[in-house]
Amino acid sequence: MALLTRLGAPFFVVLGLAAVAAAEEAPRVGEVVQVAPKVEGRLGERTAELKPQEPVYVDMEIETHRRAGARLSLSAGSRKGGLVLGSRTILQCTRYVVDLALGREEMSWLARLGQFRMFFDPPVEGAPLREGEYLIETPTARIRLLGTDLVVQVDKDGTTTVWVIEGEVEVTGKAGAELRVPAGSGTRVRPGRAPEPPRRFDRAGNPSEPGPPAHPEETIFPDPPRLDLVSLDLPGNQCF
Repeated sequence: MALLTRLGAPFFVVLGLAAVAAAEEAPRVGEVVQVAPKVEGRLGERTAELKPQEPVYVDMEIETHRRAGARLSLSAGSRKGGLVLGSRTILQCTRYVVDLALGREEMSWLARLGQFRMFFDPPVEGAPLREGEYLIETPTARIRLLGTDLVVQVDKDGTTTVWVIEGEVEVTGKAGAELRVPAGSGTRVRPGRAPEPPRRFDRAGNPSEPGPPAHPEETIFPDPPRLDLVSLDLPGNQCF
């Protein structure tokens, strides 16, 4: 029988403005790298402003407000990665499980609203955790990462749009149906509907083809003060 170590049990801590000192023993999945101008963390009944170098834990809900953004590093297990949150985004890591016998880890995120980019580096050669399953749940879709880099947008009505930068994702609508979306393509899932067929997006901003503008990060990730998102070159919602 595989040995499972569950790292997602509920816990309650006092969130400090400079650090989450009371939660040093709690399982963590990453760290705050950069915030601008203000980003909040919520764990249980506690809410506080997050600062750089503070840990990110399972069950911690992260919320950015108008013209705010955040960068997070993901460092649970053997695969390193990152998250870039745009404005008015609510995101939470809901589950992290390690199967040491199989060398496998599982991580799940709940995206309630907003826009974010998630990416993972390839596994390090010889790492004890060689495989992983990474999931993103939204009000209308379940996204399974089969690659390393994607952008997700969740609207107020739950409509979910996914753009795949590298690799591939598997998108399942809450109303049914499943499809795979390759790199360079995107799909959209409306409430009560199946995922739309994948469509290629034009990262170069060619006006003759449906696609994002030349500087898509200005629309998909409004660049907050002191948060450099220019280099990300992300597709905007003009894809659909």
